[in-house]
Amino acid sequence: MAVEDSMLKGDASTIDDGVKLSNSAYCVKIFYIRPYQYSGPISKGDKLGYLLPMQEQYLGVTSHLHLQMCDKSDPTPYI
Repeated sequence: MAVEDSMLKGDASTIDDGVKLSNSAYCVKIFYIRPYQYSGPISKGDKLGYLLPMQEQYLGVTSHLHLQMCDKSDPTPYI
């Protein structure tokens, strides 16, 4: 779910699927989701997509999201 009004900036990963989300405060890549759309505006509270079943790729791994700041800084303050 989008936590702020932002802009979707395309596919974040060609391998694991995901999306790049940015606004004036931050830019983050979110992996292991299948986004409902890859580009365009998104409003606070809008659903981004659905979680991918990781067990199909990685045996025994629990499905989860991977967050990566575009500048590779620690995303913890935004969680």
